[in-house]
Amino acid sequence: KIIVILLLFIAGCGTISTTKTTSDVDVRIGFNGISTEFLKNTPPQKVFEEQVFPVIIKVRNNGAFSLENDDKAIVALGIEKDYTKDLKLLAGGKIEQTEDNTANFNLEGRSKINLKGEEEVISYNLQAGEVDPQSEFHGSTVIATLCYPYETTLSSTVCIDTDVSNIRPGKKVCSAQDLILNNGQGAPVAVTKIEPNMLPQIEGDKIVPQFLIFIENKGSGTVVRKDAVKDFCTKSSSESYQSPRNLNVIYVADH
Repeated sequence: KIIVILLLFIAGCGTISTTKTTSDVDVRIGFNGISTEFLKNTPPQKVFEEQVFPVIIKVRNNGAFSLENDDKAIVALGIEKDYTKDLKLLAGGKIEQTEDNTANFNLEGRSKINLKGEEEVISYNLQAGEVDPQSEFHGSTVIATLCYPYETTLSSTVCIDTDVSNIRPGKKVCSAQDLILNNGQGAPVAVTKIEPNMLPQIEGDKIVPQFLIFIENKGSGTVVRKDAVKDFCTKSSSESYQSPRNLNVIYVADH
């Protein structure tokens, strides 16, 4: 599984309600993204020579980011071409087929309307090849690779302490403290800690807030550059993996 993350950090103020209804459920929690699994007995345990058999993959968006418009998930099926032939993707609905039989599709994330996220089923038909004359059977592996762009959004209240030297009389409204974020933001790559630092200016009674943001990959996939997602899923060579410029790249924006 390959994961690409666009990280958005939003600092602001808000209120916390002690009573939650369905509309108040926080879907931006946890470390899940998009998951995939083979349906039971697809592919089957045994097939005969020249037999056509199904491979069905269930994909669900368990995170809080929706893949829309040009942000598409990609599923590519890897087979042993010497023993499996006539790979065919059964496209339809949201599933778009490319020349190399990869499946491209959008997938809505968890929301207050759909707390489970959207699910899609990717169906392939394969035909078994011939076994070597000297063999009674041959074990063959089918590998499904899932690649997708994703986004993490964090919204949190922070304190801007204008009296870092504590020289003003009276009680402070707030004090700048580290934010420990253990619950995630509904994406595999998460902001886990924010260290605020108020930097006094040499001239004038002003400070400049500085934030040190800690980010971790809490998922089981590999983080890659956004424009390399398709290559990681579809290219048979390992050139993309060998290039350090494509690995562990995220994009950060503040709003």
